[in-house]
Amino acid sequence: MILVGFVILCNFLFLEKFYVSQKLKELEEMGEKFEVLWQNEELSELASLIQEMENRYSAVIEFQSANQEKLYSTRRIQPQLNKYNFPYANSVQIRLTTEDMRHFYEGKMVTFQAQNRLSSSQIIGITKQFVNGEVILAHVTVESIQESVALMNQFLFFVSILLFIFGWFWSKVYADHFTRPILAIKGMSESLSKLDFSRRWHDKRKDELGELGETMNTLSDILDKSIQEIRKQNKQLEDELHRKEALEEMRKAFISDVSHELKTPIALIQGYAEGLLYDINKDSENREEYCQVIVDEAKQMSTLVNDLLFISKLESGAEQLQQENFAIMPLISNVCEKLKPILSSNVHVDVQIPNVRVYADYRKIERVLTNLVTNAYKYVNEKGIIRIHAVEQNGKLQIQLYNSCDHMSAEELEKIWISFYKIDKSRNRDLTLSSTGLGLSIVKKLMDLHNESYGAQNLADGVEFWFELPISSEEDHVCQE
Repeated sequence: MILVGFVILCNFLFLEKFYVSQKLKELEEMGEKFEVLWQNEELSELASLIQEMENRYSAVIEFQSANQEKLYSTRRIQPQLNKYNFPYANSVQIRLTTEDMRHFYEGKMVTFQAQNRLSSSQIIGITKQFVNGEVILAHVTVESIQESVALMNQFLFFVSILLFIFGWFWSKVYADHFTRPILAIKGMSESLSKLDFSRRWHDKRKDELGELGETMNTLSDILDKSIQEIRKQNKQLEDELHRKEALEEMRKAFISDVSHELKTPIALIQGYAEGLLYDINKDSENREEYCQVIVDEAKQMSTLVNDLLFISKLESGAEQLQQENFAIMPLISNVCEKLKPILSSNVHVDVQIPNVRVYADYRKIERVLTNLVTNAYKYVNEKGIIRIHAVEQNGKLQIQLYNSCDHMSAEELEKIWISFYKIDKSRNRDLTLSSTGLGLSIVKKLMDLHNESYGAQNLADGVEFWFELPISSEEDHVCQE
């Protein structure tokens, strides 16, 4: 738009002057040719030149001899060129400066601006005196030039309006074509700075902006992947720290619990041993009672130590599964038979197990059953009901062990699997069976080792513990062998 405006301004200021100078230059060239053709008496070509000047430039040509005879004037309708006789009617009043007159008499081409006496219009032209004294006068009106300049300026004005409208529309389209992707890339950059990688470049353009957009997509993918990896590693570090903190808490609790569990039997053993040493009770019956207490407490300590060693093996992976196919009913009967001597006569054990073979580690499942039956007996209420049932479902045998007792809270149901956790908060030792608080913890670890489900839940009038084992088949047996 600035360029078009500059062109229009130059036209208004300089086009007319430029047009006049060009016309004068063309007239000068025609005058030189005129002289050559006249001196060479090439009258036909001279007539063609005069005709061209008249038609092309609307020029008026006047020619006179050395003695000022009027040889030719374009006022004739059909000029006939003759070296000696041209009709002539001079209508131009020319005033030349002294310097122009000097140039004229020297045979040089002289340009002039004059006034037509008939029409009072401004004209421009040239005059020259030939070697033989002939004089040529050629001129054109300035009005034609001014009309051409005015038409040119008017045309440029309308063209400039069209160019302005077209340029405004095209510049808007062109600007939108470039600013829209730039704004999109700017938005992506702002999102990247906020670690938001959801914004994508979708334009299919093939220029540098398209390449930049694709590069931004690649950069976004790389940063997103890196950030996700860092977050994943941070999460792993956080989990590891939490795990270490939890292990540290467990270690402290474990040391505290072990210390508590060992404190009482050691104190009892020490007290009764000192009583025997100092012969506090001299009768044999009391001495026997003292010795029995020491033996019982030593057994309790031995059981605790063995359970701790067993848990340590499970946690370290030293204890491996020795899985096999076996019937579950004989195993449960065997466990109940072993525990019968320590069960009270007012406790009734109901066993209803189908004749099903399972695939598991026989010795470890035996320990699971022993711990669960012992736990059920320890907490059975005055109803004295212990029931062992089993249900087949989805290729699994779910063994359910119920005992009549008070309900446990939701918190207790979660914590019973923790080492040294006991329902009786005072750690009451006045039970028929002594407890180390590790029985259910061992059950949990053994079932986790088998990668099988287990749990506990409150029923209408008691608590039920359960665990699942895969049902074996002859095909399973062959595959394992």
